[in-house]
Amino acid sequence: MGVAIMKVKVKCNLGALMKRDNIKQAWLANAISYGLENPVSTQLISDWSNGRGTPAHGYVLRILKATGWKYEELFEEE
Repeated sequence: MGVAIMKVKVKCNLGALMKRDNIKQAWLANAISYGLENPVSTQLISDWSNGRGTPAHGYVLRILKATGWKYEELFEEE
């Protein structure tokens, strides 16, 4: 008996939300890097906000905490 695998495409709305709320890349990078040994770069924030990658779950939690956004705002099914 096989296991059915379902692929769901998800879109990250980071760039649109940052623009809507006037959040700068440097601020977000700083906010989610607090306490990390290796800080998040503004280049990584730029990549995420321009669709060149998606933040890992741990970063998603930090983004949501720093901004007050809901998961459903940050991600949507395509």
